[in-house]
Amino acid sequence: AYPQTQKPELVSVIGTLEPKGQTALHRHPVPVFVYLLEGQLAVQTEGKERRQYKAGEAFLESVNMWHQAFNEGDQPTRILVVFLGEEGKPTTEAMK
Repeated sequence: AYPQTQKPELVSVIGTLEPKGQTALHRHPVPVFVYLLEGQLAVQTEGKERRQYKAGEAFLESVNMWHQAFNEGDQPTRILVVFLGEEGKPTTEAMK
């Protein structure tokens, strides 16, 4: 569900994960849509099975659950990430 707010904000970014690269362990307090533009991606979410995605596939990340993404391939992975958040509030929290 979209956060109930008087200041909704959509933020989109295109990111690249290099071959054998990985993101930091993190979570999102808002809904996040991910679309793979190129390459492949494995996502490990706390308490869930590891999931595999390839170019042309999309998924929603779990809200407020720690997760990490991995490029296990030998080519860069490019992703479009869309955060459905609130103006002035963070969309991501990294594990400290």
